[in-house]
Amino acid sequence: MNWEIAASIAEVVSAVAVVVSLVYLAIQIRSNTKTTKANAYQLAIQSEMETAVVFLGHAGTWDKVITGQPISEGEELRAAILLFNLLMLDSERRYQQFTLGYLEAQPWEARYQTLPKIVSLPIFRAWRNSLGAQGHSAGFLRLVDECASKIASSSPR
Repeated sequence: MNWEIAASIAEVVSAVAVVVSLVYLAIQIRSNTKTTKANAYQLAIQSEMETAVVFLGHAGTWDKVITGQPISEGEELRAAILLFNLLMLDSERRYQQFTLGYLEAQPWEARYQTLPKIVSLPIFRAWRNSLGAQGHSAGFLRLVDECASKIASSSPR
């Protein structure tokens, strides 16, 4: 057997090995993506439950936040802003995970559907001017501000 035939056989074997490696990598990436999305979904559920526990611990203040009742200045207002910021942090986490492709549409869409109600709450303005809001990403703040301006423009004057 001459060297040309051996070289040709080696090239064919190498090409087949590359194709097999690429198929294997594609399968591994797909599996990893599914696992990552499942973990992100589980994290969304866990975060929802943990947030609910915090809200239950401050039920009186949170009830005032979601019903729009007057909130007294000082400690109650700070607690209301902090509770609202927890909700916004959870919302932003879902938004970021969804935009990066780590979270399926359903958990983000479920929260996105509630944003008009959330930003229409009186506490939204106090939160938006707080230091807590400044810690959010520009993209997320733009999203909630757009939602708030749609609410403001659609409400009767």
